[in-house]
Amino acid sequence: MILWQLTELNTFFLKHIFVFQASHPLSWCRILLVGIITAPTVRQYYAYLTDTRCKRVGTQCWVFGAIAFLEALACVKFGLDLFSKTQIWYVVLWLLCLALITLLCLYGMVWYEQNKLKSIGLQNEDPDDRGVFDPCFLRSEGHTDPTDSMEHLEPTKRRKGPARKRVVSSQERKKQ
Repeated sequence: MILWQLTELNTFFLKHIFVFQASHPLSWCRILLVGIITAPTVRQYYAYLTDTRCKRVGTQCWVFGAIAFLEALACVKFGLDLFSKTQIWYVVLWLLCLALITLLCLYGMVWYEQNKLKSIGLQNEDPDDRGVFDPCFLRSEGHTDPTDSMEHLEPTKRRKGPARKRVVSSQERKKQ
């Protein structure tokens, strides 16, 4: 995520430091190139985060990271006089505010999730709540129809054809 933000920041600084218009062909070509590179980069990064068998990021991610890092180095090298005029305390204060807001949001999300789980646990343990809909079992607690429960079912047998994923009860198996 930081690389994509760095790329956006580089777009602004490259136009500002090297003083060319946003309509310049070099600006359009750079944005088009970054857009084309980003598509496989996002795919590879997503696969790395979600697939447990994926042990490293792809080549396209490394290329995108190298481009963003080299652009940032060029911005720092050629814009040194611009960066020397900045008031560092405002930048540090802004970063601290962002970090504080981010931590507060994360804390709030964790607190909400923990309290939601506690309230669901307390609701399920209340003995006076007969007939209350329980989304975990998709039936009310007072309902005791044995044909409606899954307790009498045995593990499924593998079958050929389109019906192989069907759950077969012990009574149906005896009929076959």
